[in-house]
Amino acid sequence: MYRLFVLGASILACIAPAVVSAQAIQHRAAIASSDVLSQISMFNYREGPRSSLLFRGTPIAAIAEGKARVEYQDGNASISAEVKDLPDPTSLGPYTTYVLWALTPDGRAANLGVIVEPGDDDGELETSYATPQFALIVTAEPHFAVSVPSTMIALFNVGDRIRGSESRVTTLTEREDYSGLASIAIDDTNSFEIVQARYALAIAEAADAAEFSQRDFATANEKLSAAKAAMAGRRSEQRAVPGLAREAVIAAADAQRASIVAAARAAVEAERAAAAAE
Repeated sequence: MYRLFVLGASILACIAPAVVSAQAIQHRAAIASSDVLSQISMFNYREGPRSSLLFRGTPIAAIAEGKARVEYQDGNASISAEVKDLPDPTSLGPYTTYVLWALTPDGRAANLGVIVEPGDDDGELETSYATPQFALIVTAEPHFAVSVPSTMIALFNVGDRIRGSESRVTTLTEREDYSGLASIAIDDTNSFEIVQARYALAIAEAADAAEFSQRDFATANEKLSAAKAAMAGRRSEQRAVPGLAREAVIAAADAQRASIVAAARAAVEAERAAAAAE
């Protein structure tokens, strides 16, 4: 089973500190974890001028590289990113895609979108982020709708021509370890989209979504079953596979997030009840 390193602040806002220590998982010494984080610069961009960044590859993507342009205007940072020579994500484990993230000073991460399309090792993304201070990283992920970056950081930003101040990333409050998630081969019966949906369901199930988020989890299973049926059908039916699988991924990701919140709240209530009974 994969592990969630630390529950995020937004989830824990109403949860007692005792639960945080119970939920925290021992840090796994892995490439693209703390060693890489300590090398990542965070930039506080000035209003107006355009800044240029480079992407540097980690040992899991040694020849990968890229660049980005950032322009901060009127409370919004416009980001144009390009990457190339990334390894096939499936060669790294249970991964299907690469996602661009913005890391903030308080340790949060925001999914800015998929930067490499399936079957490619190059990609680009035009996106935005509504804060002036952040770092950019690219991680291998099991599906597009992840809300927490994996430990598999492939690229991280370094300054080139920066209009603003620089600091270091000191923490990342949420990271997912998928080392225990079984890899699924992409083949004639398991398209890229179906594999993403299967990963999303497995991750949600590991988070006890069947118990704590039954409706979304059931919807995800129904959509995945429909995608599999369409995949096995006539060519005209197969055209529905990407859309159905995408809906399955989204429902499973919703179920996972809701389950994490519900499970943590249930743990708090159980602890309170136990204390009251003493």
